[in-house]
Amino acid sequence: MKKVLSLLLILSVFSSCQQKLTRPLKGNYPTDYTIISEKSSDELWNDIIAYCSESGIKLKIIDRKSGLIVSQWYKLGTYTFENQDGTLRENGANVVLGCETPGKFIADCQPPTIIWTFINFKLNEKNNKISLTVRLSDLKAWYSEWEYLKQVKSTGFLEKQIIDKIFNAHN
Repeated sequence: MKKVLSLLLILSVFSSCQQKLTRPLKGNYPTDYTIISEKSSDELWNDIIAYCSESGIKLKIIDRKSGLIVSQWYKLGTYTFENQDGTLRENGANVVLGCETPGKFIADCQPPTIIWTFINFKLNEKNNKISLTVRLSDLKAWYSEWEYLKQVKSTGFLEKQIIDKIFNAHN
């Protein structure tokens, strides 16, 4: 009986140290951004590669046949949380995080130490038009060496910024 009580005590101590999702995300956030281009497929492809090179985005997949370009892990710089009504606390952040707390203080949202993502570029040709889709995938907001936050979503700000820069290249 003493062993069972000791085990229950240990489990309760460890479970109290874990992050608790106290305010899940309410807002609707885009999963990607797509734009139709008048540029040729070759020109747009070259603009994407040039943008990545100039922005320090290292690429791990460049598949011209499928129209897919995927970055290596990319470190994001800005994040925000939501207000109680589901609106962003700060506009212009790359990602929004669900509020997770490290214990008793429900109002204290756990800030991340680092946020990583893959940036995906997808070119599609349909009816002699080229579309470019930019999407952040596998978002991870780490707050310790081994643990990450449960809810991380893109705000769409970075994807829109990338598309604007790619389409304004050479204009």
